[in-house]
Amino acid sequence: RNPLSQIRNPRKDSSNLNESQIEILRLVAEGRTTANIAKLRGVSEKTIEATLSRIYANLDLSKNKELNPRIQLTRAFLAMVGRRLPGE
Repeated sequence: RNPLSQIRNPRKDSSNLNESQIEILRLVAEGRTTANIAKLRGVSEKTIEATLSRIYANLDLSKNKELNPRIQLTRAFLAMVGRRLPGE
């Protein structure tokens, strides 16, 4: 009925992330590789890896060897924008 009511601002739920971190998180959620993200942003892969580590820490995601960190980041991004992975 009101399709725009489901759109949420990621900043609202992620005040501990800056705009650049949210953009990188979005790119991860799209399935892009570290190399591709680095190329798009004009930085090194090490810079993206360091940023992903900071995002992971800022979101206080569990360090569990049984869980894929990129999937956890994707889930966190989807939660920020009010969406879920299929089957959740």
